Amino acid sequence: MYKTAVKICKEEGGDEDITGAAALLHDLQRSKIGKNDKTDLVNTIKKARKILIKCRYSSNKIDKILMIIEEHSINS
Repeated sequence: MYKTAVKICKEEGGDEDITGAAALLHDLQRSKIGKNDKTDLVNTIKKARKILIKCRYSSNKIDKILMIIEEHSINS
């Protein structure tokens, strides 16, 4: 998914850091039993935020990445 997301991002002129991070982190805490619920999303957002802070992403980029993750999870 990462390669595809970054390829589309390049074609559309988006921010590769934001798109790439969202693609890598969007299923971080997805349940292993195939259940995708709000608990998975909340846990993914928490863990992703910690990772992005540790990687020194700006708060603006973190907010955008987490918004993409949330939108993807709600719409998938």
